[in-house]
Amino acid sequence: MLISACSNGKSESLSEAEGKQAADKARRPVAEVYWQLYNSIGGSASRGGGSGFFADCEKVRKDSVTYRVTTLLSSNSKKEPLESLTATVAKQLKSAGWSLSPSSGVHRSATKNGTTVELNPSPVSGTSLQLQVRSKCVNVGKEADVLTSDYANASDSYSNSQASASPVPTTFAKP
Repeated sequence: MLISACSNGKSESLSEAEGKQAADKARRPVAEVYWQLYNSIGGSASRGGGSGFFADCEKVRKDSVTYRVTTLLSSNSKKEPLESLTATVAKQLKSAGWSLSPSSGVHRSATKNGTTVELNPSPVSGTSLQLQVRSKCVNVGKEADVLTSDYANASDSYSNSQASASPVPTTFAKP
């Protein structure tokens, strides 16, 4: 079912401009949800800046990508256990309209309108969470390789100093 959702059957006929337009169309709602959730967390956790990037859709289609924005969240208290931080952040995200499941444990997720929000233990720190917002797989034709290659060494910056403005990237990373 996921494969059919990622393909319109004419990937080879997409021009470079059409591929980038499809990628940008996937990026916009992810950026908007990211900023909504980032701002809803407020002072309940220490927030770093986010990074946005295009990645291959795992085992789906060669011509499809997903757009992801991630940021690290840390407890304001060095003594707060990760489970408690997760519960606090999940409560803030719920107040912003995102009820993540399961309701216990560290990994939680929810999907709405093709956008998925996840809380996971940080891959770099056992005391932090990673907030990730990602799009569904989107067919970008031949641009898939270009986008994933360009974003392998660069990313869209979601600086915490820009949180009040909530800017959405309008250009693509340059290799």
